[in-house]
Amino acid sequence: MEGIGYSSPWSKGLLPQAALPRLEHHLTADVVVVGAGITGITTAYLLARSGKKVVVLEKNTITSGDTNFTTAFLSYAIDLPFTVLVKKYGKSTAQKIVQALRDTVAGTESLSRREAINCDFRSTPLSLLAADVRGEETIANEAVAAHALGLPAFMLRQKFGQRYFHGVRYEENAAFNPIAYLRTLVKRAQSLGVQFFEHSEMVKYAETAQGVMCETASGKVLAKFLVVATHGNRDFAAYLRPIQTYVIAAHVPSGTLPLALLVDTAQPYHYLRVDQLGDHDRIIVGGEDRDLATIGDPLPRYDALEAYLHTIIGIAAFTISHRFSGLVYESSDGLPLIGPRHAGSHVLLATGFGGDGMVFGTLAAHLNRDIILGRANPLLPHFLPSRFVKKKGFWHGIIRSLQREKTVR
Repeated sequence: MEGIGYSSPWSKGLLPQAALPRLEHHLTADVVVVGAGITGITTAYLLARSGKKVVVLEKNTITSGDTNFTTAFLSYAIDLPFTVLVKKYGKSTAQKIVQALRDTVAGTESLSRREAINCDFRSTPLSLLAADVRGEETIANEAVAAHALGLPAFMLRQKFGQRYFHGVRYEENAAFNPIAYLRTLVKRAQSLGVQFFEHSEMVKYAETAQGVMCETASGKVLAKFLVVATHGNRDFAAYLRPIQTYVIAAHVPSGTLPLALLVDTAQPYHYLRVDQLGDHDRIIVGGEDRDLATIGDPLPRYDALEAYLHTIIGIAAFTISHRFSGLVYESSDGLPLIGPRHAGSHVLLATGFGGDGMVFGTLAAHLNRDIILGRANPLLPHFLPSRFVKKKGFWHGIIRSLQREKTVR
């Protein structure tokens, strides 16, 4: 058994990653990105493809953060229910948000093909299963909302393992190996000129007339923009709830369960993924989420996940291969914080993804890329951090700022 909380299955079978240098001098760049998980690496790659000079600073090693401790669902069926999304934002806006997420899933597949990334990417349905009678009402309402949004969703009653479930199935979601994906994307970004530095934690930054100055313990980077692609943010801590989530991975005989991505309606909910690995199958089960302040001993959480797995597969033998946990930040309205930290700022945020880090992290990379390139995006106001601050004229200030940048270029 590998160490609890310190290992996930994603690096197994991959060649060791070569160490990258520490920042020990002064650099200039168009953009400095802090954080080398899926958000930071994707941001750097996209900007480099657009001709920008990019530096990435990582306080530990590439992909060593919570991107490594994920179940790697890539799904438009996010934690925020479709019923709530429609109620809060209206049908038209909800459709645009969901379509952007669907485009993100499809775009990730296209990118992996274009760059010849071998990451076990597979398009697959995701099913939301009722955990009880109340859950059956939930999935019925979610199915109605999904159909209203034009999504490929179907009600079902299916046997999964030893149990029958009522549920709704959403087509055209995906699963992949995030570490295999990102290691290759780092190489592609490097070939475009991106400089990555490990063990180079940003200790402070300052916005000046010359740009944003980022400092590490042994170096500095002066850039026009700073993208903070890390968890949490002190300025918006009141709107971000830190949650610890727990995961086990188990080996089971081939054919024990079909390929699947599943989420149930239990409180706290469970999420499950089944992969076929040749001589055996792998089941990844997560859940038992707790507020960071109340997590306590993690062992009961892992025991509860094993007990849940037993209810699914009955007496079928399984061997636990990994236990790990990840920290997620959930915003108070269920949507992430993406974009400038305040009007006119060249410091861009990307946080508050909840349990949907793969899809929201990738979407954030595209949105922040658009801001830096001066491209208007009608979805951006719904993700801006300023929605919590509610400063008068904030969006007008962003538009003016983008217009000025476009004029300068």
